[in-house]
Amino acid sequence: MSRLAACLTGSLLLLLAAGSMAWSEPAAPAGAANSAPAAPAPVAADATGDPAAPAAGAVKPAPKPASPAVQTAQAPAAGDQPATPPATPAPATPPAAPAPAAPAPAPAPKLDISGFVDTYFEYNFNRPPKFINNAAGMKVPIPGGIENNLRNFDFKHDEFALNAEVIETKDNWNYTRSLLFAWAIPYYHAGLRYHHVINANSGLALELVNGWNDVEDNNNSLTYGASYNTNLTKKLPLVVTYYGGPELTNDNHNWRHLVDTVLTFNQSDKMAYTLNADYAHEDRDVGSVKWWGLAGYARRQLTGRTAFVLRGEYFADSNGASTGTAQHVKEVTATYEIKGPAGLLTRAEFRYDWSNKDVFYNSSGGLKGNQPTLLLGAVYAF
Repeated sequence: MSRLAACLTGSLLLLLAAGSMAWSEPAAPAGAANSAPAAPAPVAADATGDPAAPAAGAVKPAPKPASPAVQTAQAPAAGDQPATPPATPAPATPPAAPAPAAPAPAPAPKLDISGFVDTYFEYNFNRPPKFINNAAGMKVPIPGGIENNLRNFDFKHDEFALNAEVIETKDNWNYTRSLLFAWAIPYYHAGLRYHHVINANSGLALELVNGWNDVEDNNNSLTYGASYNTNLTKKLPLVVTYYGGPELTNDNHNWRHLVDTVLTFNQSDKMAYTLNADYAHEDRDVGSVKWWGLAGYARRQLTGRTAFVLRGEYFADSNGASTGTAQHVKEVTATYEIKGPAGLLTRAEFRYDWSNKDVFYNSSGGLKGNQPTLLLGAVYAF
């Protein structure tokens, strides 16, 4: 009985031991894959302190793969090594610029034709014989005077033009020309002119011409000219012009000098004034001669289409070198202007000239000291 009890006791111990070994690694419940496994039991060490080697002939079991939790635990901590910075994205490619537009085709050549038609009716209260009345209503100059017969010829009139007036009626304030235009300066000249713009307010013109009222020079010397224009203020433009050179026929050494000054005051868009001054001096083989004059203008814009202009002048020709008679002549002109449609300009004008000498023709062909005239003129410009 004792041996049977001992055998039963040993068998029971063996069963318990086997059961312990069989249940040492129970199956993990569902959801345990995300939890850390239990720590393995420590391996017994041999006498040397090294882990016990497996028994001879024992099959070495294959290691189990670590669970995801174990793998995560085995990854280096965030602070163990620097995290790789994210790659810098490549810059966005800018959209392609639109192709430039094709250049506009050059405009076709254009032919501009311009001009004007000028006509007038004048009544001279002196009623001189036909075809005697000349530019200023005075008698024809004697030899030695300047023959200004209003020959309508010039190359160009512009901001550098001599005198306050030009040949083209439509570009003047009055219909008739002034005494200074008729007798103090040349009507025309032929030659070369150079313009130079100094700045926004001033300019210079240089001229080389064949002389006074000469397309072909009457001597072997040229005439030199210079004109300077400037704006003293926005409302006060000034033009000063000089001409110098021999002007007498077959005379190359006696010079004639002329200075012309034009000052304009544009008071407003309705009121403007102009002052014109001329002075000329010429050497002669015997002595010298001179002439000078002043002209004043006032223009009042009454409406958009109508205007009134008043002009007064004084011209001194003490030697008779310009008009052919030693005299002092004056004039006053009143002009009423109407601008019609399509470039039509109409002017009615009364003028009164007088001199200290009898130089104006009367009805019998004789001379008298004054001359009143009444004129109606029309200009069509296109």
